[in-house]
Amino acid sequence: MATDTQTCLNKFSAAIRQFGFESGFYCFVPNSALHPDAENQPIIELTDPARANFLHHYSAENLVAHDFIFHAALSGYRNPLPWWHEAQSRNVSAVERNVIEVPRYDYDIHNGLTIPVMQDQRGFACVTVFSDLSDSRFTLFLNEDLNALTLLANALHAKLISDNQFMTTLFNRIVSINPTEQQVFRHLISGKPMKQIEDHTGISYRYATKVLDKFRKKHGNISKDQLLYSLGHFFF
Repeated sequence: MATDTQTCLNKFSAAIRQFGFESGFYCFVPNSALHPDAENQPIIELTDPARANFLHHYSAENLVAHDFIFHAALSGYRNPLPWWHEAQSRNVSAVERNVIEVPRYDYDIHNGLTIPVMQDQRGFACVTVFSDLSDSRFTLFLNEDLNALTLLANALHAKLISDNQFMTTLFNRIVSINPTEQQVFRHLISGKPMKQIEDHTGISYRYATKVLDKFRKKHGNISKDQLLYSLGHFFF
């Protein structure tokens, strides 16, 4: 993790404490064109390690499968999602309700708020923050300061999404791309003729072609156009 990225996460963590939120995380799901199961594997970056125990539980027990907040945001809901308010306004099942009961009753995370910050050709992203505010104080926060926190969440996202190294690191957690593949992809995305790749990278045209073919087959025989469309948003 780049130092400037961690600094950004630390500053966000300090800022949300002013609103009564103790910690949070940034969640990213890459475009599923290169990985059909990507939507079931959210990639999480903690703003600080305070709630790592809960997130470990969330991952180990696969709570994401029944996380109605996450799936509402993933399906295109754009407004901030206060967990318990949403549970009351939606017809959630017992197993879905359990996803927000676990943090409240097992980890003392009294309230949570998820803010969708991106859904486009690169994938989906949201910011979630945890609070020990009482329900009444949390509702007061929603009425008075939600817009300010939403701006902070979007600012965090803008910083992270513009960091090419950070995005490549996130992407590599689901789709492993080795250094040779990165060189070939960067050349492909640049628009330069593939037959000139050896002049720019030292990788022969014949070998580069094999690298592309192997990668495409590994990821469901995706077309060259799909590869360009998906990877272009991560390497530039």
